[in-house]
Amino acid sequence: MQLMGAPVKDVFSDLKQISDSGNVDDHARVILRARNGCLADFHLSTSTAADLPRYLILGTCGTLSSDGQQSSLRYFDPKRVKALPVDTKPPAKRAYGNEDKLPWRGKTMKSVTRDKSGFYDNTFDVLRRRKAMAVTPESVIDTLKVMDRVRSPISSWRPAFTA
Repeated sequence: MQLMGAPVKDVFSDLKQISDSGNVDDHARVILRARNGCLADFHLSTSTAADLPRYLILGTCGTLSSDGQQSSLRYFDPKRVKALPVDTKPPAKRAYGNEDKLPWRGKTMKSVTRDKSGFYDNTFDVLRRRKAMAVTPESVIDTLKVMDRVRSPISSWRPAFTA
């Protein structure tokens, strides 16, 4: 949610118990829409047999994929791309004319994870050194509201927050 750049406005979720024993969901699809229009689509499953990247972030100008050890970034600079002409007629032979000729750039880098002790170090700094909180009570409440909406039955769906 922190990557979305605005508070969550709408939540869609589909939770299922498919293959794991017990009474816990093992397959989830969660789509969040922020007030700025940004969409976040989460697919979490222990029931997927495909070899997929651990993380896949699709942006308007590029994609980041990671297996947790190595990350690949492929992107283009939108300032270096000409605007496509607007054509209101149906495309001939289903061809849209841009042929995806974008000035793609790419790089691969080692994935770096945060030191998990940082949260506890920050808690100490907040309590003893009057430093700023890395995780605010407000951000926790926002996250819990979204989690509550994800777990809500379909019959009670409503926007996550009222604007």
